Amino acid sequence: MATQMFGGDGPTVDPILKLHRARGKNAHVAVVTMKLIVENGKSRMVPTSDCAIPVSDLENVFPAFKAQVDQLDADEQWFYSINSFYKPRPGPGRGIAGLPRALRKKWAASYLTCLFCDIDGYNVGLDFGALLGRIVTLQDAGKFPPASVIKRSGRGAWLYWFLKDKPDTDQPPTAHAHRQVMWSLLQREINDRLSVIGADIGAKNISRITRFPGSYNPKSGLRVVYWIQGGEDGAGFMYTMEQMSELLGVVIEEPPPRRDGERHRTGNAGAADAVTLRLRDFQILRDMRGGGFDDGCRNIACTIYTWLLFKKGFRPDVVRKEVTRLGRACRTPLDQCRIDVDIQSGTDMAKHPIKHNAGWRDAAIAAKLKVTDAEARELPRFWRGGLPPGVARIIVTQFQRRALVRDILATVAPRRPSCSDVQTMLLFRGVKVAKKTVARDMNLICGPRKPGSVQLLLREATG
Repeated sequence: MATQMFGGDGPTVDPILKLHRARGKNAHVAVVTMKLIVENGKSRMVPTSDCAIPVSDLENVFPAFKAQVDQLDADEQWFYSINSFYKPRPGPGRGIAGLPRALRKKWAASYLTCLFCDIDGYNVGLDFGALLGRIVTLQDAGKFPPASVIKRSGRGAWLYWFLKDKPDTDQPPTAHAHRQVMWSLLQREINDRLSVIGADIGAKNISRITRFPGSYNPKSGLRVVYWIQGGEDGAGFMYTMEQMSELLGVVIEEPPPRRDGERHRTGNAGAADAVTLRLRDFQILRDMRGGGFDDGCRNIACTIYTWLLFKKGFRPDVVRKEVTRLGRACRTPLDQCRIDVDIQSGTDMAKHPIKHNAGWRDAAIAAKLKVTDAEARELPRFWRGGLPPGVARIIVTQFQRRALVRDILATVAPRRPSCSDVQTMLLFRGVKVAKKTVARDMNLICGPRKPGSVQLLLREATG
């Protein structure tokens, strides 16, 4: 098996360009500088600055800060985003080297470049040499597909599996909501398989950042080195999501497509899209809490997850497997008997919506899962209503309100958010307005939503 090494002689942008293969206008790399601080005897990394760089410009911009990256004793350490984002952060203010600030939010991801795993082998008594040997042994034994990249990050290692949208292209898949759900399932499976050698189960969110190739890790004093593995033809390993799901035994099927004019099982196309977005945001909340939920909301989380998966159209055996995985990841883990009860409750709710008052609304989900204000700022869907703490109400004209709606839509483009999400984002800006008014403003700005059959064609064209 052929390999290429990058970073041993100093900072280089080549591995980043191999990872970020999308060159369109919606592909930006977030570059972040971090500083190590110590508080109450505990050390942690905090961001100091950031910027967004179009992937197509990265090779030309990199020399401007290459010298800063190549410093062992620098106050700031340099990181970049593993996945791509749609655009820079809107509004005033500049980041690194006068470039636009980064919009490094989970919902703003544009391309899913890879699956990844952060392995801290020293936590299970393995130095890097022993860890590398275990990785190669497990890979050769077929425990996981051959990694596209093995990275020495310092004391530990990272593995990357490059993703492509289709077998005949090298372009990464887009980060549409249903793709993010698939990505989350695959990411969780690959990390679970490598947990025996110290995989960090918390390192699996879409907005994750990692150290620049060739930069120094101050903890070890070593450079970050990338080994890109290739097959006999010299090309690097690259997989579609469907190929990874087959290799890992993870079912990521979509519900069967509707025929023209056929109504969705949930009643309309808008409701189907809402289920997809709600499931995506539930997965993000789960990742924010380390992959599971604490005492007090473990059972209800399993029930809600069951309901969402059934509404999305997953098979009962897939639902049981995924909900069981969630229950075992909770703190403390749920036993199988309790998980089965939760699965039955969620299944009944999905199959008999009228009996159960048509399911869960976002505010009810947020209350049951005890969503905090900080989490709601990342996931506006789960804000429980009213103005956020510390936000004063302001009175705006119709023209000013619609300007704010345009700004919100530009921030989350090209995804069209729900009226509830826009209403909540306005609350964070101090504007309290009815959902009907928001819907009228959005229809005026964007036009009415397309019919279900057209939406299906759009999803097939972009999926």
